Amino acid sequence: MMEYPKIDTLFTRDRETFKIEVNTFRRPEFGIVSRWIVTEKIDGMSIRIVLHGDGSVDYVGRTNRAQLPGTLMTYFYDTLPPERIRSSLVSGSTVVLFGEGYGAGIQKGGIYRPDPAFRLFDVVVITDDRDWWFDWSDVETKAKQLGIETVPVIGYDFQMKEAIALVPGWSIVASKEGSSLSRAEGIVARTKPMLFNRHGERIMWKLKVTDINGVEK
Repeated sequence: MMEYPKIDTLFTRDRETFKIEVNTFRRPEFGIVSRWIVTEKIDGMSIRIVLHGDGSVDYVGRTNRAQLPGTLMTYFYDTLPPERIRSSLVSGSTVVLFGEGYGAGIQKGGIYRPDPAFRLFDVVVITDDRDWWFDWSDVETKAKQLGIETVPVIGYDFQMKEAIALVPGWSIVASKEGSSLSRAEGIVARTKPMLFNRHGERIMWKLKVTDINGVEK
């Protein structure tokens, strides 16, 4: 089953110190795009919900070997059972819902909420010819159809400097669902419309609080 493609950090890293070099983009195309959709990066567990062509549904982690906590599986069968997945997605092709499992017992999820939950951040339809990724607006539409939330959108039209300035910032998830304010883990930025590089990879980047700590702005 398809694993979620790695999202590059915005800047390159020093090979010895592993600290980011703020004057050098990890990918040259990052400097070409003028506006970005920015979402909160949640500190949780990467999840794949897979609808196979035969109608069967799997709930798996980032890799096929990753074990999902029992409390999270209970959440899925209560909130996103197989019949809801099948009724909300086109059958006959493999469709993968990518999202973040979070909440108490998952990473540092206690800052977000006392019980497990899931937020959607990508959808792909896998065919023999190619992989068809949903635009962000379609991801939002699909989340509404499923009765769930996407990862929080911080803004739909940020310049690069504006996006970088968002780190560190307060977690939208923690403020809405948790008991106290907490810093967000970071941000993820994507293009609108969707753009790809010459390798066929979507142009996206992430920046975490741990990346910029100690870096002079």
